[in-house]
Amino acid sequence: QSSGQLPVRICILVQILFVALAAKFGLNIVIGAFTAGIVVGLAIKGEGGDMLRHKLDAIGYGFLIPIFFIVAGMRFEISALWSVPLAPLQVMLLSGLLVLIRGLPVFFYRKVLVPEDQLSFAFYSATGLPLIVIISEIGVSSGLMPADRAAILVSAGMVSILLFPILAIKLRGKAILPW
Repeated sequence: QSSGQLPVRICILVQILFVALAAKFGLNIVIGAFTAGIVVGLAIKGEGGDMLRHKLDAIGYGFLIPIFFIVAGMRFEISALWSVPLAPLQVMLLSGLLVLIRGLPVFFYRKVLVPEDQLSFAFYSATGLPLIVIISEIGVSSGLMPADRAAILVSAGMVSILLFPILAIKLRGKAILPW
């Protein structure tokens, strides 16, 4: 029940250590941070680590993850969208693929979901900006993905979180939307 500053600082030190090791061996620093999370997770298993897990969740979800998305948004190459002639078509195609790949498994739950909810739930399941941003960021920073491809992928992810929930609500017919 104390302030718990020392355990939090030790966790941050472990993260810095693993990120530095990943960078030293030429790996992406995200892998180092993820490995640090695994090590810390193993070290604080059980009820004794509940408070520390809550504190780390608060730091991560309340501060670090939003900072990551701010930085990723600042690096978003919107001009790259206009440099590719078929970019709007590619964004629409990738958005459709998100619905197909991430939404299709919903229909395996026919016995659990009411038929009226299946399609709307498929649209909710198809949203995917956070993972797309992370993968694109890793791809561009490692030189494995051109910035214009990343911009197209992230745009499809943005379409998924902006448009798919609206479509899902419209399909259910229970929302009062201004349009």
